[in-house]
Amino acid sequence: MGVKNLTCISNNAGVDDFGLGLLLQNRQIKKMISSYVGENDEFERQMLSGELEVELIPQGTLAERCRAAQAGIPAFYTPAGYGTEVAAGKEVREFNGKMYVMEKAFEADFASLVFISLKHITSTKSQTNKGRFINCGFLIYCILQRFEP
Repeated sequence: MGVKNLTCISNNAGVDDFGLGLLLQNRQIKKMISSYVGENDEFERQMLSGELEVELIPQGTLAERCRAAQAGIPAFYTPAGYGTEVAAGKEVREFNGKMYVMEKAFEADFASLVFISLKHITSTKSQTNKGRFINCGFLIYCILQRFEP
């Protein structure tokens, strides 16, 4: 069945019968880090049953943690998540009267980037929801996987 115990970092878990959905069906993913559940019924089922470890984080924070890792920045501060469960156990600091949460860049052994031309995104809702991942006319879909024995 291939590699197991993957930690996958993605905006969402995609759909049931494609990409991460296939890895979920084969029980190859141990942990998902994403900004929302999305349209993957198997991801939702495994999350609710406790079979899958899930870390849900704000979409902008997820994108910035990917960017920070790529740029060699070990951590950064963001106001997103302050005062919520997202900030639990994390360093918090005040800058210019506003509270920020420290987020660490992702550490990964492997990265796979899929570029999709914006001409394929037709609805305003899709463009708004995915706006943080739009860079130079392309949508960047990033999956980072941590391999564990």
